[in-house]
Amino acid sequence: MTTETIHRRSNGTIDIDFYRARAAKQRRALLKVYAHKLARTLRKAAAASWRWLTPPRRPMPDPGAVMLIAGAAVRKSRL
Repeated sequence: MTTETIHRRSNGTIDIDFYRARAAKQRRALLKVYAHKLARTLRKAAAASWRWLTPPRRPMPDPGAVMLIAGAAVRKSRL
C-alpha cells in the first residue's frame, strides 16, 4: 500500500486540481501505449490483407488457353 502526503492548498483544503491533473497525465500515458499497440496490430493486419488481396507476381495462365505439358519421350518396351 502506498502512503503519500495529501496535497493541500494554502488554506488547508485538499488540492483536487493536482489529483485531476495527475490522473489526466496517467490516462494520456496509458492511451499512448494502447494506441501504439493498436497501430502496430493494424499495420500487421493491413500488410497481411494486402499480401492476400494482391495478385501473385507471376501471371497465372489463361483458363481458356491450351496447356502444353512437356514429357520425356519414353520408348515402350514390347513384351
